[in-house]
Amino acid sequence: MLFQGEEESEDIPIEIFEVSKYGFQAHASKPLPLNVWFDTTVELGRNDVSHLQSLVLRGSTTEEPDGFYGFRLGEPDILWRKFVSALYHSKTYSDLDTPTRFLR
Repeated sequence: MLFQGEEESEDIPIEIFEVSKYGFQAHASKPLPLNVWFDTTVELGRNDVSHLQSLVLRGSTTEEPDGFYGFRLGEPDILWRKFVSALYHSKTYSDLDTPTRFLR
């Protein structure tokens, strides 16, 4: 996953470890500013890439940040919604081959 801030043109890789329909939690390799919107690209699978706006809501504010942050999404695109629905409603690994049927 990569971020590109409004004031910076640097891409910042992050690793997502928890998702929801309107947000996610992730670990960033570099400190991120709080309350800033980022253009976010998420690789959901081999052929699925989601393009989102995400707001950094919470994270470490100490001089030595731990790199863990919470994000809120602007409007999740169809790929993100399909991905999250499949994760929440599937029962077996094979269910993930047809994630559209879980879209709500």
